[in-house]
Amino acid sequence: MNTNSMLTNLKNYALSVFVLFFSASFAMNANQAPAENHYETTLNQIDPQKQFILRNKTNERRLLSLQYSIIPVPYSLAFDSVVDEGSTLLAAELGSPLFEERIERFEKWRFENLGNNIYQLVNIESGLALDAENENSEPVQNAINTSDSGQRWRVVKVNNAYVKFVNQQTGKALTFDTPNKITQRDVNNNSNQLWRIEETKAELGPGNITDITPPLKTKIVVAPNPAVDFITAVITVNQDITIEIEIVAGIGLTGSRKTVNLTKGENQISGLDIRSIRSSPFGLVNIYRSDTGKQIGYKTFLFQK
Repeated sequence: MNTNSMLTNLKNYALSVFVLFFSASFAMNANQAPAENHYETTLNQIDPQKQFILRNKTNERRLLSLQYSIIPVPYSLAFDSVVDEGSTLLAAELGSPLFEERIERFEKWRFENLGNNIYQLVNIESGLALDAENENSEPVQNAINTSDSGQRWRVVKVNNAYVKFVNQQTGKALTFDTPNKITQRDVNNNSNQLWRIEETKAELGPGNITDITPPLKTKIVVAPNPAVDFITAVITVNQDITIEIEIVAGIGLTGSRKTVNLTKGENQISGLDIRSIRSSPFGLVNIYRSDTGKQIGYKTFLFQK
């Protein structure tokens, strides 16, 4: 057997073991409360602003956009998750507490509504669309192209719980095949063509919608530092937000507090009066969210002697 064949066989074997391991880990945790709340979604609830998990009826496995490169290391193998154009898909259960959150995004999809119950299915982690390139090919992932009929899937309601995904170009249905393979087959009445759409927590990722608010990040700089009578607080944030800015002394004296509207990027709040707390060896600039009152940052400063 040549080297390329050995590496291919090794990769296929390792991936199978990997999927089976995490499927087993999920089964062991099946009685635990899930990390997220899911509920069944009807056709009129397929909101392009939301994200979904697609679960096959045959064995409750999820549609995954997942591909691995294998890195040989001493006495073991390392898995590097990568998704490129042309990557295939799996049906597995990797939403395990043992599995890092980044990989869980491989299970999440959004629907781009093209009208008449036709949708593109875009994976959150890969940012690529589900594509049937021709009637004999396995479904793969390719760059989003709304004019590509291979990426256009008709969502056919079977009952209140399940739908079929029928490709506009090939006329075939998205199908689960053992052990964890995703194919397309002529439309039939088998349960391996039935999928349940479950809304799930929206996350940031290459395939996410643009209006998901990222986690708030703040950076505060105080000048001059050491200070005399007044300071300027330079606050950088990654989103528009209204804050309360408070000046306090290190020994508990309260100076001033004001409401400020920050815009994404760098904001300068000048003329902050610190004269009433000069008896303290140092002071603090505290900032709080106006909507929740939660503290989101602080910066210390010294007084000039």
